[in-house]
Amino acid sequence: MGRADAKRGVRGSRSRKKALSKVSRPQQVYPADVGMDPHRLARLRRAVEADTEKGVYDGAVFVVGRHGKIVAHEAVGSTDLGTNRPARRDDVFFVMSITKQMTAVRVLMDVEKGKLALTTRVCDVIPEFGMKGKQNITVWHLLTHTSGLNGQIPITLPLDRLCDIEAVTRCLCNECLMALPGSLVLYCLLTTFSLLAALVQRLDEKQRPFRRILAEDLFQPLGMSDTALGLPERLKARVVPVVVRDRTPGIFDPDFIQSLNVIMTEEAELPSGGAVSTALDLFRFAEMLRQGGRFGDVRLLSRETVRMAATNQTGSLPNLLMDHMREMHGWPICRFSELFTPHFQKDSPPWPCDRMEVCITSSSPLSRATGRR
Repeated sequence: MGRADAKRGVRGSRSRKKALSKVSRPQQVYPADVGMDPHRLARLRRAVEADTEKGVYDGAVFVVGRHGKIVAHEAVGSTDLGTNRPARRDDVFFVMSITKQMTAVRVLMDVEKGKLALTTRVCDVIPEFGMKGKQNITVWHLLTHTSGLNGQIPITLPLDRLCDIEAVTRCLCNECLMALPGSLVLYCLLTTFSLLAALVQRLDEKQRPFRRILAEDLFQPLGMSDTALGLPERLKARVVPVVVRDRTPGIFDPDFIQSLNVIMTEEAELPSGGAVSTALDLFRFAEMLRQGGRFGDVRLLSRETVRMAATNQTGSLPNLLMDHMREMHGWPICRFSELFTPHFQKDSPPWPCDRMEVCITSSSPLSRATGRR
């Protein structure tokens, strides 16, 4: 690290501490204080313990809250069997596609500022994208995974450039459509959210890298001090390694999934799945959404935008990417898709309901290499 980088790191650390001092901390209370039965709540820990004993996952950290107050924050099992490391409440996990929700929030912040509209064509900001039939793809298409682009890694993109937003954007500019925009939902696992990040970057007056944009505009205001895009040095000692125990064929090769342990460096930028976080930080993020875009005194989005983004945007269009997994596991057809991320998974990311938030992070999180959490 050069002298300039070191100075920037010191300034960044000071600004994080200054920002965090202004953010309210979630209060931990007795369950009955917020209308929850502590005996029924205890079933969650017993269920997680049973899962770890059966080898469903090695260990987990979970946070349960109601009305914005935490009633449980516990660690169970191991988060690294290789070193016999017990799970800890401050363990840092790769949060995979929850990163998409973080990216989507930042995009919607630009929509509220008037820099973008959901109807903005990508080629209006990235002119070189508007060829091979892609000239009418909009921000809305990218957010709802209805762009018609291939959801897999382009064959022209070297794996070591997957975490380079500009490299991914250049590859996508040369891609052809697989379907007409808006005609179907094809969940884009890895690449199209790099396009969304590129839009935000190109409209950023400070010309910041996307990892800094997320850090300064989203994570720091919410007090998410243990969250980052990429894996900064300050979090490496607590990170939970990604391990795939069931090697049954799925969307991704298991070795590719485990390569996250190597490719996720401090400068890696994978806006679709390259963030790391803790259960407590995810609670803050979920609470912000539950509160309609606000956490404590910090407002990131209007209540109307959050409500709109959390509603069905794609009607009855099926999500085609997961058809083979649906057949393998007997999952029902899922047609619901909103602006944060389409619910193609059997287990969806933390989403608030009934004034509650439940955030569970687990080690060895990918079962059968399917993308299940």
